[in-house]
Amino acid sequence: MKKDSHFQKKIFPYEFEIDIETRAGYVVARCAALPGCQAQGRSPKEAVDNLKNAIDLYFSTASPAYFESLETFTGIPIFYSLAEFKGRLFAAAGKDKVYVSGNGTAGSWKSYPVTKSDTKFFTQDTDNSEEGDYSTQIYCLTAYGTPGKEKMLFAGTNLNGSIYYT
Repeated sequence: MKKDSHFQKKIFPYEFEIDIETRAGYVVARCAALPGCQAQGRSPKEAVDNLKNAIDLYFSTASPAYFESLETFTGIPIFYSLAEFKGRLFAAAGKDKVYVSGNGTAGSWKSYPVTKSDTKFFTQDTDNSEEGDYSTQIYCLTAYGTPGKEKMLFAGTNLNGSIYYT
């Protein structure tokens, strides 16, 4: 059978410590970091391969995390995106701003303008549909490069379809 050149393998950028033990003639592989995530096989290799599939299923079916509000920013009704880049957190917001924090704690965020330009698109205020402005919205952020060694951070905007980068 010829290998499909379009096949994509999912690679997790994490390393998980696993425990392997033998029970009643089977090998059981367990990932303690992921509650309830375990698999078995007739050999250690088969158990680990089955555990890799179980980890994939774990992430595709896990319940979403419940979040608490950390900080509220006056005048910024929506954050569109959050990205980690070179050890800092970046949050994309309206009003032509990106917020940056070294550790994500309350009070540590500083805002920086991205485009310093207004857009032709009117953005309604979420509290009052009659008010709003033409400030640029920063919709998405993504780091580019090998995980852990990203070289650039890209910001997508509504300013004539422009993309900005660091």
